[in-house]
Amino acid sequence: MCEYTAKDYKKGQPRWCPGCGDHFFLASLHKAMAEIGKAPWENAVISGIGCSSRLPYYMNTYAMQTIHGRAAAISTGDDLAALKIEHEFAEPFNEDVTARWAAIGRAVQDGVMSLEKGVELMGTADDVTAEIERIKQAKAEASMNNIIEPTF
Repeated sequence: MCEYTAKDYKKGQPRWCPGCGDHFFLASLHKAMAEIGKAPWENAVISGIGCSSRLPYYMNTYAMQTIHGRAAAISTGDDLAALKIEHEFAEPFNEDVTARWAAIGRAVQDGVMSLEKGVELMGTADDVTAEIERIKQAKAEASMNNIIEPTF
């Protein structure tokens, strides 16, 4: 049984339009975080800008609202500071996926983030372990053939 409930993660009264899908997303996030079972103060919700990015205001966690497209970079920064915080992205829904993937890819290529964390955060692989092995194999083959290494 979980120690926390969705109520433990709720804060404030959302000011989105009635019927907006952001209400459903917020309620689902409250429930999911409770099921994970980490204390609210062990989590951070980091968002960009826009209507949907008001999400941090309605979460009883650490929170930060950044400029558009920078949630991944800020999240990487607190990883580097060795904080034990889980991350949720609240960029405008499906509007900034390409920028998020590019930021994660750059962080992995620059050695700021591990390949494992990058593949996990991208959320595109059904089997994260298999995808990591595929990328490592492609890099090994590229270096043996003396060609430019592929990126993910």
